[in-house]
Amino acid sequence: MEYQSTQEFFQKFTHDWPKEGSYYVWGAWNFASRMCSLFDNQLHIIGFIDSDKMKWGTHFMGCPVVSPDEVPFQQDHVRCIVASLAYGKIRQELERR
Repeated sequence: MEYQSTQEFFQKFTHDWPKEGSYYVWGAWNFASRMCSLFDNQLHIIGFIDSDKMKWGTHFMGCPVVSPDEVPFQQDHVRCIVASLAYGKIRQELERR
């Protein structure tokens, strides 16, 4: 399916994914900030994941930034949204976990 705009894509995303779920966002930088603003507070974001050790233990957009090792990916209820240009590398890391 082709989307005409990023906003249209995220509106469809928030329609298809459960709003009552909790989400981590992988990436704590400019792209994540822009992406989250498109959700218009429709998703419950509980934290940000980042590979940069310097960001661990800080907060981004009011949520904690954690190491990938701190997130229990094996649990069914954990949902992760990738908000990074390094999508391919992060996808491989998520599949490995």
